[in-house]
Amino acid sequence: MRSKLSNATVRSLAIEDKRYEVVDTELTGLRVRVAPSGKKSWAVLYVNAEGRRRRYTVGTFPAVTADQARTILGQAAQGRDPATEKRKIRLNAKQRSEMPTLREFIEGDYANWATAHKRDAPKSIARIRSTYRSLLDKKLCDITAWQLDKVRAARLRDGISRHTVERDRSALSQLYEVAITAGACSTNPAEGRKFQICVIDCQAAN
Repeated sequence: MRSKLSNATVRSLAIEDKRYEVVDTELTGLRVRVAPSGKKSWAVLYVNAEGRRRRYTVGTFPAVTADQARTILGQAAQGRDPATEKRKIRLNAKQRSEMPTLREFIEGDYANWATAHKRDAPKSIARIRSTYRSLLDKKLCDITAWQLDKVRAARLRDGISRHTVERDRSALSQLYEVAITAGACSTNPAEGRKFQICVIDCQAAN
């Protein structure tokens, strides 16, 4: 079935016992699928940069309008690959949900590694757990250098020596290097950040 697809046209499409699809008369890559439940879904067909034909479900009407669906098709015609982009977003979300928290990594992979490679493993683990206790339940990939600077600044204000603060930063940095090797995260927010206290914390300390 073919018709010029507009909001009015899609709204008027009849609900039938079987699912059917309507192709736009102007842009054949633009489709709307009507389900027996009454759900009307926009889809675009295009050829990606590798020459492969792809189909991408844009969304349902009326949440997605005809103009919005046409825009997605236009972007695909200019080289974007919305199907692949959506798949990557879902994959990244899945991977992120599986990333361990600092606590989980300390108690799991890091404890195993430290036991095998460090003579003072229990002490090193206890040091990291105590120093960064406020961050233990955050995912490794979510902990930022800014948050670590705030922890460091607070410890210096409490009178802990710079040598101790640097030693503890180094211990956490080593944990992150192990995490990167294990594929638990991709960056090390503790790397090389010696005594770089956040301006706001320095002001608060004065």
